[in-house]
Amino acid sequence: MVIADKTFTVSTSREKVWDYLTKALLRSIPFEQIQFSDERGFSALLGLKMAFLTLPVNVRLEITDMVEPETFAARIKLRGMAGIVQVDKSARFEVKYLDDEKTEVRVKLEAMRMSLPLRTVFLWKVKSFARDSLDSVECLLREWE
Repeated sequence: MVIADKTFTVSTSREKVWDYLTKALLRSIPFEQIQFSDERGFSALLGLKMAFLTLPVNVRLEITDMVEPETFAARIKLRGMAGIVQVDKSARFEVKYLDDEKTEVRVKLEAMRMSLPLRTVFLWKVKSFARDSLDSVECLLREWE
């Protein structure tokens, strides 16, 4: 199931976009804690806001494939609320050279597995959070052009 699919163009070189993409991703998601396991992964605590509550969600990200400065793919696992929140997602980022001063970025997030309560009641929130995070990545990359 596609959670988010976004394509945008940035007025800078592909190498610069590649250099800043990870920083933009980490700044776009409001992690409360983050611990890098190595250069290809990390564990984090995310405070997910739902109405007047903030739910703690454990996040594990592992880069599964990378071809610099073109693509990287990651597997993301989210767990929280004693198993009520469970999502296994894949993320694919493509950084495409258009010319010396233009780069296209394409991101696709897909849920491979999602707990039933989350899928039936909060799917809108999962999609909204993903869209907002990708919009923030785009804004940061444009800001750093």
